[in-house]
Amino acid sequence: MNLEIRGTDKWGSGAYGAGRSGGRKHDGVDIVGEVGAPFYALDDGVYERVARPYKDDARYVGLAVRAADGTLYKYFYVAPGLSIGAKIKKGDLIGQAQDIAARYPSITPHWHFEVRDARGQALDPAPWLEG
Repeated sequence: MNLEIRGTDKWGSGAYGAGRSGGRKHDGVDIVGEVGAPFYALDDGVYERVARPYKDDARYVGLAVRAADGTLYKYFYVAPGLSIGAKIKKGDLIGQAQDIAARYPSITPHWHFEVRDARGQALDPAPWLEG
């Protein structure tokens, strides 16, 4: 699987830690991918709940996957292809990429991947993207 990180476009950068409006930081990375393309798990865990990146827009969803050590993986802009409670292994097909262009016209198509430790602290996802 090619895991190219979204560069900078008119909506900002897809890199971890990139600046966001209101002084926020980007807590994950945006992985370039075509709309409708399959997306595969980047680590093992259990599909805990639907992840919603926007409170004001129910069109966009993803998965919150919890690892045995408490680490939480969030995959946004991925329409889940499994049921909540499903056990996931690294490399398993977990869903398909959604089209986010209706919210962000001309944005580079991508998925968002975020990693949080058991306390909820954002971690740099780079180690999960290697190999």
